[in-house]
Amino acid sequence: MALAMKRAAIISPAWVLACVALLGLLVGIELDVNFFSWSPHWSLQSLACLAGVPVVVAALYFIARSTQDRSALMVAAFASLALLSLALRAVVPEPKGEAGRWLVRTAVSPASYRWGRVLAAGIPFCFWIWALARATRRVKNA
Repeated sequence: MALAMKRAAIISPAWVLACVALLGLLVGIELDVNFFSWSPHWSLQSLACLAGVPVVVAALYFIARSTQDRSALMVAAFASLALLSLALRAVVPEPKGEAGRWLVRTAVSPASYRWGRVLAAGIPFCFWIWALARATRRVKNA
């Protein structure tokens, strides 16, 4: 029983850290490409953030694969749903205003970019569903 508690104590913060890392990468891309107005350009920051996303997804895969405990599944559910809810808030297009005013958008980000962010932020939720199915199957077979 002590091993299961140690595993949950390691896996639960790993879920939170991976979700926070993915959020940080998505915010980094957002700040570089779509902060004041939609201006897609490839800088070193946006490329580094874009390259970091598959690393975090791979880490999430291994974290989800080793998740067995109910408490770790609960923490994973809260972390992944929080990330997904933050991404769903950004689906609505930004308000477009008159050019020449301070902090007014002249171009709105395309829907494909906004839904791509939702898709990227939904990856932890998909891994959580997979981990839940694995844990449920493991309990039924035991």
